[in-house]
This record gives sequence, structure tokens and C-alpha cells, in this order.
Amino acid sequence: MVNEDYDSTTMVFSLAKALPLFRQWRSEQVLVLYGDIAYKDSHLLALIEAKPQAKMWVQGNTQWFELWSQRLDDPLTDTETFTFDEPLR
Repeated sequence: MVNEDYDSTTMVFSLAKALPLFRQWRSEQVLVLYGDIAYKDSHLLALIEAKPQAKMWVQGNTQWFELWSQRLDDPLTDTETFTFDEPLR
């Protein structure tokens, strides 16, 4: 799947272009990761071992702004957003 509009859309939009592939794998567990983000092994292993029953699981970092501020003068120019259906734990 290719997002021909990559220069004017978000990473989430690009991911949505792959929905047909995800539908093919609906009986499988699929792990999708951003390729340019570092993850702790322990976080990924906990997610894999938990075998969540949710259709989609998004792992986020609530301290993202502090990290982005170390690499950008205006972190909000380089952000993606998502909202929570339930309170953060």
C-alpha cells in the first residue's frame, strides 16, 4: 500500500492505507511499530505477552513533550495525536 499524498498527510493516514492488509490478517495478532522510535524490550514483551483482545492497541508516552523538546524548538510542529477512550492508568 502506498500513500501517494504522504507529503500532505499524517503517519496515521499512511497507516490507514494498510487497512485492507489488516483485514486479511484479522484472525492474527499484528504488531505495528514506528520504525524511527526506540522502544524498551520490556514494554514490547509485556504487550506481546498480554495478548490484548482489543482490535487495536496504541502504546503511547505521556512524557512525549519533554522528549520532543530536547530535539525540536517547537515540538508541536512534529506531532501525531490520538485520544483515549478510557482514562490513562
